[in-house]
Amino acid sequence: MTEQRTTFWQIAAPAHKQMIVAGVLAAVAAVLSLAPVVVLIELARAVLPAFSGGSIDATVVWVLVGTLVAATVLHGLIVKKSYQISHWADGTLAEDIRQRQITKLAQLPLAWFTRHSSGKVKKFVQDDVSKIHMLIAHGAPDYTSSVLVPLLSIAYLFVLDWRLGLLALVPLVLAVATMPFMLRDFTEKSERFTRSQKELNSSIVELVRGIGVIKVFQPEGKNQGAFLERSREFGVFYLDWVRATVHPAALIQIFTSSVFGLFVVVVAGPWLVVSHGVSPIGVMAALLLINNVAGPLIV
Repeated sequence: MTEQRTTFWQIAAPAHKQMIVAGVLAAVAAVLSLAPVVVLIELARAVLPAFSGGSIDATVVWVLVGTLVAATVLHGLIVKKSYQISHWADGTLAEDIRQRQITKLAQLPLAWFTRHSSGKVKKFVQDDVSKIHMLIAHGAPDYTSSVLVPLLSIAYLFVLDWRLGLLALVPLVLAVATMPFMLRDFTEKSERFTRSQKELNSSIVELVRGIGVIKVFQPEGKNQGAFLERSREFGVFYLDWVRATVHPAALIQIFTSSVFGLFVVVVAGPWLVVSHGVSPIGVMAALLLINNVAGPLIV
């Protein structure tokens, strides 16, 4: 019989309901996050006739202003509630995992602790459990928003004008094209990083345990040599990894930045208006929404 592997979704069973609710609220917040921009565009359309001597429908303007305020306030409240529930889910799951770990460790024979260093046990019990915080407490709100907001923004710009939709894709395409250079050999590097952390934790525990003996006798094999060697190896490996990815990472930061998105619209927008008859109001919408497209890529 083949051994069935436990998935993280199965491990997170105690927090399923809270994670789903947080994700649904995040989806509603993502839709509401675009409402102020859409209302501003419609508000600009409503007051535009005034510049040519036309009349303004005051009722429409006040309805749009009220909608803008209501959508902004509601968006903030829903985002707050989504993160609150996802953090409750993180607390629930962390407590459940630690309780199961304590129960399991109490049942293990002493020989198991002899075969596994204290550093490795610490990583299982403390470090790995702490790492799920970002996945649970921020995963549902952040990832839901990072998927829906760009899609809704692009869809709205394509509805306004297909050329504006293509323009909004420029930063995203550049960032995605740069991503493979940053993720080169990522699996191998991340496995080595995890392994190096375990070895470094073990050497720290050995060093602390042997401090008393070192001060009195300094026997061979009980000095700080193992710790220094592991520290140097980890430092050299990590520095090489950072150096290999620093330029692609910098480019991705540039392509996903607000300044680059605004630069694209400021350069191409007037050309589209003058040469291709694109509406200035549509360009204004692209100016407000383009940072929603590539920005969430670094979440």
